Amino acid sequence: MHKNPYTNARTPRTGSGPRRGGPSAILLFAILTLALAGLAAARPSAAQSTAGVIVYSSADHNIWRIGADGGDHRALTQDGLSDSPSWVPGASQIAFSSTRDRQVVTVAEGTITLNQIYLMGSDGSNPTRLSDGSSDDKFPEVIPTGQRIVFLRNHNWRLVGGTAVHDTEIGSMRLDGTDYRVHGSVVTDQRTHLDRYPARISGDGTKIVVVRQATGQSSQIQLLDVASGQLNTVVLDLDRTAPDGSIEYLWPRFDPQGHIVVVRRSYAPGPITTSLISVDTSGKNAQTLIGGLQFEALANGFDVNWAGRTVIGARAPEMPGGLRPEEIYLYDLATGTVAAPLDSGHAPSFSPVAGLPPPTPPPATPTAILPTAAPTITPGGPPPTPAPSQPLIQTADPLFYSVWERVDRPVKESRAVRSWIWGPVAHTAQQEPYGAGTRLVQ
Repeated sequence: MHKNPYTNARTPRTGSGPRRGGPSAILLFAILTLALAGLAAARPSAAQSTAGVIVYSSADHNIWRIGADGGDHRALTQDGLSDSPSWVPGASQIAFSSTRDRQVVTVAEGTITLNQIYLMGSDGSNPTRLSDGSSDDKFPEVIPTGQRIVFLRNHNWRLVGGTAVHDTEIGSMRLDGTDYRVHGSVVTDQRTHLDRYPARISGDGTKIVVVRQATGQSSQIQLLDVASGQLNTVVLDLDRTAPDGSIEYLWPRFDPQGHIVVVRRSYAPGPITTSLISVDTSGKNAQTLIGGLQFEALANGFDVNWAGRTVIGARAPEMPGGLRPEEIYLYDLATGTVAAPLDSGHAPSFSPVAGLPPPTPPPATPTAILPTAAPTITPGGPPPTPAPSQPLIQTADPLFYSVWERVDRPVKESRAVRSWIWGPVAHTAQQEPYGAGTRLVQ
């Protein structure tokens, strides 16, 4: 068993790939061929609803958009430091998180580069930072009324009894970055997380759903009452007697009727099963929307075109080996058919319409320009690291590097609190026999 780098989840080992090791372990990079490019360029061929437009994060750490029919494919950011896009209702703007400012904070675990929430036009124009630069803000979601952005905020890093802990807040702010409100807050540490998956708000704005993960325990679906701030655990009837540590929930959200829709993995008893289910907020009346999924299916996020009965899914790469990349694809709920991948990417957000971006505001006069905020939060902390002009590690093939960058670059830059998958350096490359020919490994 080893962990999927995108979900921090256990993944069944297949084949004869390398065993999980520390930074000094021999690194067997993905056996990547130019067929990857062919997969990434494929377009839908099944009968899914292909109206609407999708924004998503790509392996190059930029925000991209594509029509559900495969057209209008373009990059919206070029900084290589952006993630987690979310449409504003009407599709004129997109909220997203980015570390492009390289704001850092020095804490017990080391130096953390802070995510900040941004808003930009639907064509990538006029990106504007909304966060105040003091915390790690991520996973923005614009509420259905379009008035506020719900997101997760990590801050107040400190040592408690020798253990590094911090506060994880479920908060919201206006689309201009003002009026920050805390709807719920919990103390988390390296073993307990509330920030692996986005916080999603119900259509009526009264409830927010999150997933709590703790090492060695089953996931918990938790429901926040926006009015009272009370956070309660939703125990699903179908998992009430499951052994602790055998159930995992991923990427929760609400459907239009207020039911919770979530990816569910069951590790015991018997073989691992993965499905997309819906359940009411009391944990009852669970229904399977998609069953018999591959382990990697929907592991990197999903959204739903409810009118078209189509799931926009993002699968994680197969690990180890990475023989297939992460993929954005469409799944028809009515027929069970799956289209060819739209592109390589994760964290999709769907809009049924493709709105025009708002007009670009006129440039400010010189007297209105404010000084740039200090890039370092903690006094005496290290200065922000400039964007590298060369790869952070040297690999024998650019495709090797693209896999390492997506998986382990966040660890190297202290943006992910987990162990290495491949490691901080690339070891010797060589050709080895494979079938009737050879393949490059590193």
